[in-house]
Amino acid sequence: MLWKTKLKAFAIHLVFSVVVVLAFLWAVSALWYPDGLFVLEDVWEALRILVPVDAILGPILTFYLWNPAKKGVKFDIVVISLLQIAALVYGGHLIYQQRPAVYVFAGDRFEIVPASKFDSSRLPPGVFSQPWQEPLMAYALPAQTAQEQDAFVWGNVQYQKMPERYRPLAPYAATWQAKALRWEYIQPEANDLPRWEAFRQQHAPTEVFLFPLEGTAGESMIVAIDASGAWVAHLDLDPWTVYHEPAVTTP
Repeated sequence: MLWKTKLKAFAIHLVFSVVVVLAFLWAVSALWYPDGLFVLEDVWEALRILVPVDAILGPILTFYLWNPAKKGVKFDIVVISLLQIAALVYGGHLIYQQRPAVYVFAGDRFEIVPASKFDSSRLPPGVFSQPWQEPLMAYALPAQTAQEQDAFVWGNVQYQKMPERYRPLAPYAATWQAKALRWEYIQPEANDLPRWEAFRQQHAPTEVFLFPLEGTAGESMIVAIDASGAWVAHLDLDPWTVYHEPAVTTP
């Protein structure tokens, strides 16, 4: 009879844990890392320990400790549940802090700046309207003087990571639009082609501009930006494999 009660307690705790973890994963993938960002930012790397601990270890401890005849067994289960919640909250906080907070234009692409490395208090006062919707779309002022150019080349000063140099995209539209990927050179493989064709049917190349979006984990996808500099969509396509610009031939 004890084994039956242990299995019942294990099953109840397992179902509860799985429901909580699934709700957490939905929030992460739908709210913090939507539209392919979950894969781009390799969130699974952070979850591969957290999910098993919260979904499996707690119920296993419940199975081991559960005994209706044992004094204080309910307290033990409460402690296990609180530890699970604490682990989920802590892990969730770390993942939330790494969410993409800024898409900053740098040279010929957009780069993701995570929330943990973005200090909004350093933004130039009055330049961006408040509040803004994450991710903030920004243009980073490149080197403006010879001294800044030397710092960029020789000192590896990364202006795209300095919020004080961020500006709205719209005033610099001519600069970043000129660096957009050409739609006619995007040639996805057969398995990615339906996704690309569906996007093409909904948008026009004269209204939407495509750029590589470089994640913090070293992976890339394509981001679509409208003429005003507002985010339109993510395309879960690797720009370095689907973009085939013809080679320039010299006579």
